[in-house]
Formats: sequence, structure tokens, C-alpha cells
Amino acid sequence: MSGWLTWPLRVAALAAWFFWQLVKSNAQVIRDILTRPDRSTPMIVKVDLPHATDVEGALVALMVSLTPGTLVLANEQGPIVLYVHSLYSTHDEVILGVTDLARRVASALRVGGAS
Repeated sequence: MSGWLTWPLRVAALAAWFFWQLVKSNAQVIRDILTRPDRSTPMIVKVDLPHATDVEGALVALMVSLTPGTLVLANEQGPIVLYVHSLYSTHDEVILGVTDLARRVASALRVGGAS
């Protein structure tokens, strides 16, 4: 029962955290546009999300694509794999960032939190 009671708070915490990520990534893109030299290091990274459900995978892909400097180019189902284009992160930072996002999404959407 406590899972249902904390669910709205977990969703609100995810929304607040994601809003802050949007602010930070927008600032990074704006700084790169207004200054020289170009700081971007574009790359495509394969990110495995073996424990994510279809809904969680879709939400993670949407949230990654909404964030400036990143874009999901393709995905595979069962288990979920995302191909992420990133402008400003290293290979490991992209994997850590997307898997952290997937963990946060699972924690917010699942009744008992992430398992």
C-alpha cells in the first residue's frame, strides 16, 4: 500500500530532476553556440536497458530526445537497446547518464519503486 502512497511524490521528484537536467543541458548548448572553440564531441553510443519495460524504455527515449545535445536514433525491443547520439559527453558518461535515467524512471513508475 505504501508504494501507491509514495507514487505521486516519486513522479514529482522525477519531473523536478528532469527539469534541472533540461536547464543544465540548455545552458551547455547555449554556451557552446555563443563561444569558440566548438566543444562538441559527437558520437553514437549503444545503451542496453535489459530491465526496462516497454513503457519505461519509451519514456527514457523520449526524455533523452527532449534533452538538448542528445537524441535517440534507434531502438531495439526485448531487451531494450537505445542508440543515443550525444554532442557533449564521453562514451561512459552517456551510458551512465541513460542508465541512471532508466533507473529513475523505473523507480517513479513502478508501484514498489525500482527493483
